[in-house]
Amino acid sequence: MAMKLRGAIQKLTEDPELKDISLIAASDVDLEIDSFLVCLRKSRIQKVIVWTDFLSCLEEDKMLEFLQLLQHLSHLQELIFKSSSRFHVEIIPGEGLLSIREISCLKRLVFEDMQVTALQTGFIQSLSDALENHTSVQEVVLSNFFSNDWANTEDNTLDPLFLAMSTIPNLERLTFTGCGGCALNCQQVSLVSTRALAAVFQNASIKELQLSFLELDDPQFETIAMEVAKNTSINSLALDYHNLAEYGFCKLMAAMETNRHVKNLSLRSLWNIGRRGFEEAMKMLRHNYWIESLSVTASPSQQAEIDLYSRMNTAGRSLLREPGTSMSQWLDVLAANSDDIDVVRSLLKEIPDLCKVATQS
Repeated sequence: MAMKLRGAIQKLTEDPELKDISLIAASDVDLEIDSFLVCLRKSRIQKVIVWTDFLSCLEEDKMLEFLQLLQHLSHLQELIFKSSSRFHVEIIPGEGLLSIREISCLKRLVFEDMQVTALQTGFIQSLSDALENHTSVQEVVLSNFFSNDWANTEDNTLDPLFLAMSTIPNLERLTFTGCGGCALNCQQVSLVSTRALAAVFQNASIKELQLSFLELDDPQFETIAMEVAKNTSINSLALDYHNLAEYGFCKLMAAMETNRHVKNLSLRSLWNIGRRGFEEAMKMLRHNYWIESLSVTASPSQQAEIDLYSRMNTAGRSLLREPGTSMSQWLDVLAANSDDIDVVRSLLKEIPDLCKVATQS
């Protein structure tokens, strides 16, 4: 249902401290857009949600005026674009996207369900230019961002965006997901090069990284594995739904054996890990004392064993690696987790001397 832009003007006028506003299709946009832009510029808005139906209501010059106005909202911290219908992103002028780089207090930028395709290289490049070296952005979410258009997809289409993300100095959270599906007729398409992929992992400010439905394959996972082995900043990593086989999975498991920083790892629906994959996952978990959650495509019994190690690590299994850990500290760990008998039993197997201490105390 279309709103009245006059209603938005009234809100902005009556409440000068209004913190957020959501803009959907406006039936009176032709009459009220100028007044609305004046009120918006005077506001102290911190969060703006822009539905693409609203943008569709605007003439090109007014759309550009609206987007360029955003850089003058001195309190704007969160900017969210949502696709409310099939929307062709090419109608957004590149100059408007570039204004994002001038929003000095922007912390969170979201493009939701925009379904950009490989043909829209202008949009991809403009957004990349807007984000490159952006000093205030802490989170970028591009969800369901890239739709499969295999007939027109060239390799490394998304490189400009990945390389831009690698330059954002304060970026802590990055979510970049495509729209799923598989390449038609087994067509092999690389949406991002290993060089650009590695660059994102080398951005030391990123703590939470999700890259899903982007058709990453085994060689790209080998690159990821090499970066994970030396990464000390990422604590949550999701790499779900890719075109992966056994080789890439095993490489990542090997890299995770020595990683002390990733607490949550999700590798859903990559492939059915099978017996060897499960063995590699368990080998990793026997050496990794810090991971607290591992999600893979496994049987219920396999996942149960994986979850046991996750609970052991959460309980404080890493104390085994601390040379100064006393037996009394271990007893405290066991007492704190006494309601999980499987964890207690498994920890006791790893530190059998505890049994002697426990019986003597």
